[in-house]
Amino acid sequence: MGVMSACGVGANALTHISTLAGSYKLNTLSTTTESVNGGNAHTSIENALDYGNSVAHIIAELRTFTNSSDNWDKMDTNYDSMSKTWVEDAVANYATTSNEWTWISTPKVLRGINGVTAVANPLEAYIAEAVVIAKADTAGTRLEAMREIIEKTVWDAVGYQGSLLALAAAQEDVGAGSLCTGSSQTDAMKAHWDVAAALLIGDGYHSVLGRAQKRGLEFGTMGAAGISKPYETIVKLLRDGQEIEGTNDMCADLHNIYEDIEAQMRVVYAQSILKYAYKIDKKLASGASVNAYDDIVAEGQAMYRVIAGDMLRKCATACSGAVGFFNTFFDIEISKQRGTWDYGNYCTARTHVVDFINTMSSHGVKEASLGTYSDAAYVNCALETNEDPARELKSLAGSYFTSELTHSSTAQATVSAKTQYAKALGLSKNVAHIVAEMDTFIRNEDVSASWDDMSSDFVEAYKAWTETAPYTSNEWNPRMTQYEFTKVAVGSSGKHAATGTPLSGYIAEAVTLAKSGKNYHEAAKEMIEKTMLDAVGFHAALNHLSYAQSSTVCVNNQKSADQEAAWDVAAALLIGDGYHSVMGRAQKRGVEFGTMGTAHTAKPYETILKLLRSGQEQKDCTDLHNIYEGIERQLRIVYSQCVIKYAFKIDTALKSGAVAAYGDDQAEGQALYRVIAGDVKAKGTSTFSDAYQFFDALFDVRTAPARGTWAYDNYCTAIANLKGVFGFTDSELGQYHKAYHVHCDIKTEFSSTSYADLVAHVHGLSSGGVSTKEIRAAEALAAISFIVALAGVIVGSIALHKSRKSGTTAFKSSYVVHNV
Repeated sequence: MGVMSACGVGANALTHISTLAGSYKLNTLSTTTESVNGGNAHTSIENALDYGNSVAHIIAELRTFTNSSDNWDKMDTNYDSMSKTWVEDAVANYATTSNEWTWISTPKVLRGINGVTAVANPLEAYIAEAVVIAKADTAGTRLEAMREIIEKTVWDAVGYQGSLLALAAAQEDVGAGSLCTGSSQTDAMKAHWDVAAALLIGDGYHSVLGRAQKRGLEFGTMGAAGISKPYETIVKLLRDGQEIEGTNDMCADLHNIYEDIEAQMRVVYAQSILKYAYKIDKKLASGASVNAYDDIVAEGQAMYRVIAGDMLRKCATACSGAVGFFNTFFDIEISKQRGTWDYGNYCTARTHVVDFINTMSSHGVKEASLGTYSDAAYVNCALETNEDPARELKSLAGSYFTSELTHSSTAQATVSAKTQYAKALGLSKNVAHIVAEMDTFIRNEDVSASWDDMSSDFVEAYKAWTETAPYTSNEWNPRMTQYEFTKVAVGSSGKHAATGTPLSGYIAEAVTLAKSGKNYHEAAKEMIEKTMLDAVGFHAALNHLSYAQSSTVCVNNQKSADQEAAWDVAAALLIGDGYHSVMGRAQKRGVEFGTMGTAHTAKPYETILKLLRSGQEQKDCTDLHNIYEGIERQLRIVYSQCVIKYAFKIDTALKSGAVAAYGDDQAEGQALYRVIAGDVKAKGTSTFSDAYQFFDALFDVRTAPARGTWAYDNYCTAIANLKGVFGFTDSELGQYHKAYHVHCDIKTEFSSTSYADLVAHVHGLSSGGVSTKEIRAAEALAAISFIVALAGVIVGSIALHKSRKSGTTAFKSSYVVHNV
């Protein structure tokens, strides 16, 4: 009636109905005496148009019912007086009925809350069932769900089914009482069509077209004029239906338009199904439970019921399994379970809905008609990931997308997962700040209390990740906490007793060392930097990964949402800012050791990121443990490369004789070795049980390191120990690029002077008046001659290698191959 007043016409002079897509001009003559749905056509049109106001009244009244003792029976009364007339009563009043009503009332589809038995009054019974449950709910836990069921039934199900009943009657040409006959539209046809239009349009909001507009905004299916495409199309088709006349196949043509309208309406309610499927999965992904009588499940069920009969009919073959899935998924008596991944249920729902929509492709709808729910814009069903930029963690090996992060992180006390993730991501940025700060101390030769800031920073920003973390890995406790590390202070001797604070104690010692004199600044800086960046990054990540795969935390061997958050926090710790992080260290070592992948990213880096993604999608905790072990192996490769690098640098320095206690290389090597020291000792086999003692001595900064039995004995022993302890292959470790000339198997350091002399000799020809062309030819000849001359050495190297061990690694690592 409000719309009629706005149009400036009286109730008995209604000629058109305003819509967002222009006016719909009524085809019903003012003089008609036709009856529609048991009453005068004009009165029925007006009542249909006013039904949206009735829905608004029912919804407003519903919101006042906050207790089970409220007058919930009023909803039954309201339905019978306001809604039933358009559906159950209309079936009795019309000579014919729609297939859509037949499908919802006679097949065995989801009827109500407590069963699937088909009834002739499916909407009335559904409302009545909701009322009974609300009146019995003294705890008040089901009231919101019942409100949603009642609201969506009177608004959507009645509007949908009621309009289709009227449209079906207008175009029906088969059976007794059929309205469509001959080639001209009768007054009865026009009146029934107009009643359907009025019911669809309603008050502009509480109607099917109002729902279409809401879904269009949410799914990006808006036209150029800011009106949802289904809304625009339905209004256009309603007008087209009015004009079908004078053809031999008028009824068939009108039937096709009826089917086209229905297809557009199905798009709207298919979108509604997807919206609530997503909302259920989102809630599950957040770590919250979706229990029986959850209001979003009830809302989804009520929306699904609008087209449940259509889906059952259409999906007999083309989308089989859809009805079974939705009947269970929207069953509000049972709690919902996570799908195969965070949005597994939503993606399954979308697959079924798309198959359903595709059955109506001949009526102008297809998958693209659905659009994409705005909140689910970044859900990639094919890749099973939510690619929301807000949760994107970029790396050199592609992006890692976190989970929802809306719950607490038990792995890090009770801090929210989102907060903990932000702290993890910011840790490497803090390292960069600390390194810059220490550089100023060194430039200013500061031996004052400024260095104490480093201990304070560690306690404030780093200690909680390791020494006071509520959950730790085996790599931290007992391996690190029970390792007896060598002391650092000038003039100290022996080792520290096992302690639960091996990192903060080390930082404190480094601070004391720095304050002892400017000559110790570089050593102290390396100890502090590598501890905060590497030791904390390594162990904090493993602590979280360990929690994420712990069988004692998993429920029924399935990873929880809290564990998913811990996995994401570990990823943030490892990747960080891309440089001051464990992955940044992996990239540097990959370049130096020739262990780069095809995309110029270090293989350990690539592998770790791949495993992080795999672990994110893996729910079985047994399989997750294997992924965790795989990440740990790659991390150990990186820090073994670090140890090897500094063992080589120490040996190189020893060759020159310029080595003293507290050297930078020794201090840096010590700090990086400490990252995996506990693992080295714990994993040492009987053959390599003393490996940790070798490294303790090599990196003991209090004394100058000792030369081994030959120039690169420390370097080669370091490689042998790490391979023996961890079982690494030569290809996994690669070879430090500056050590290309060192052959550990035959304890030989090759010299490149012979090749240099050969080139110098060739260039010396120029003093004899030889042309540039001749010099280049001579260079080429000399180079070939050199290779030929080395052929014997190559063959000898292969033969020697084969006699020493299997494989080709030693030969690949030799001076000969690198230079040839």
